[in-house]
Amino acid sequence: MGCYTAKGAPPLVIERDGIRIVEPGARTFQYLAEPDKTGYRLAVTPALGLEPSAAGEYAFVRQNGVGYFWTLLPELGSSYRKLRTPEDYGGRFEIVARDGVTVIYARSDTVEKCR
Repeated sequence: MGCYTAKGAPPLVIERDGIRIVEPGARTFQYLAEPDKTGYRLAVTPALGLEPSAAGEYAFVRQNGVGYFWTLLPELGSSYRKLRTPEDYGGRFEIVARDGVTVIYARSDTVEKCR
């Protein structure tokens, strides 16, 4: 839970009942944290992914399908890439953007970015 930021992408506010994109439209969507074959992920509904703009920034756009998956990550510097247990969650997750770039979101201590 909290404010999450990534370089070149809009901030997100994650709460128990949903995720809000910090943007003029303030869109919200649902998520479910669930186990995956290699760790844990957030299954987000509707399917939202990141698409690059001509200015080099990313924006959330609807993707084909009913949901989209964001991989939860351990703490930065951890010796393994995927979570082994939910307790390993390090306040980070990754989204693979439409251009193939992996965008890493991290929990921010600066809540002003999420207002």
